[in-house]
Amino acid sequence: MKRFLLKLFYFLFPLGLLAFTVDYCMTDTLEKSDFPRFRRWYELTRQINADILITGSSRASFHVDPYILDSILRKNTFNIGISGGPYEISEVAYRIYKKHNHKKIELILCNVDFLWFGNYAFPCSKVDYAPFYHDPSFKTIVETMNLSPTEKYIPAVRYGGQTDLLKKAFGIGIKWEDELIARKAVWKKGAFLVDEVNKPLSLMSSSMSFQRGEERIKRFTYFLDECKDDSVQVILFKSPIHPSAYKKLINIESSFLLIDSIAEVYRLNVLDYTDYLIEDTSCFFDPVHLNYKGAELFSTRLAHDVDSLLK
Repeated sequence: MKRFLLKLFYFLFPLGLLAFTVDYCMTDTLEKSDFPRFRRWYELTRQINADILITGSSRASFHVDPYILDSILRKNTFNIGISGGPYEISEVAYRIYKKHNHKKIELILCNVDFLWFGNYAFPCSKVDYAPFYHDPSFKTIVETMNLSPTEKYIPAVRYGGQTDLLKKAFGIGIKWEDELIARKAVWKKGAFLVDEVNKPLSLMSSSMSFQRGEERIKRFTYFLDECKDDSVQVILFKSPIHPSAYKKLINIESSFLLIDSIAEVYRLNVLDYTDYLIEDTSCFFDPVHLNYKGAELFSTRLAHDVDSLLK
C-alpha cells in the first residue's frame, strides 16, 4: 500500500505542478492582455490617481471621453464604466480602483439608468471572469456563477475548452488590436469608443420590463453614504436613449422616477440627457449606445454642464 501511494504521489505531483504552472501563466497573461474583458480590470490596478471618475455600465464606457472632460474641467478624469449591466459590477470596479489608487477623488459622475437598478438576472460569463476566480475583489460576481469544485480548486480547469480566447489573448491568429481597427474603436482613459453606426439592439433578445431591484438600490445608497463620509461630490446623469429602444424597454419611466427620488433624498444634481441627440441616428452605435461621433458631442455637453455646476 505504501509503495502504491508513493507511486501515485510521483505520478500526480508532476501533473499538479504542471497544471499549477499553466494556470499561473495563463492567468497572469490574460490579466495583462489587451483583450477588452480583461484589460478593463487590469487598467484599474495601475496608478491612475484621477480627480474625477466616470462610473456606470457600458453606456458610461461608450459615452464619455475623459480627454474632453480633462480639457474643459482642467482635471484628471478616468472612465471606470463596465459592460455587463447591474450596479454590483460597477461597484467591483470602484473597489478595485480605490484599492490601487489612494489620491482623494473630488467628483464621481454616475451614469444611472434602468440597467443599474432593475431586478434583472445578468448571469456573468465564466469566460469573462476566469482569471479572477480567486481574487477577493470579485467575490460577489464569482458567487453568482455556480462554479463546480473542479473549476474553483483544480489548477487550469477553469480554462478548459477556451482555446479561441486563449489564442486571441496570446496573440495567436487575429489580435485584439486588429479587431479594434476593424471596428474603428479606441480606448481613451478607460472609455471604449466605437465608430460604428446603427447596429441592431442586441442588448436584449426580448422585451425588458423594469422592476425595482431592492438589493441593488440598497448597495447604491451605501455607496452614496460612503462618498458623503469621504467628502466626494457625486453628480448623476442619464445618457441618451434612441426612441426605438423604448419598444424593448417597458416601464422605463419608473426607473427614471427612482433615480430622481434617490437624488432628492441625497440632494444630488441629476443631468438628464435621455432626449439628447435622438434626432441624429448617425450618433448612435445601437439604440442604447452612442458611437464615437455621439460620444464626442455628448462628452462636450456633459463637461460644460458639470463645469457650470462646479462654479
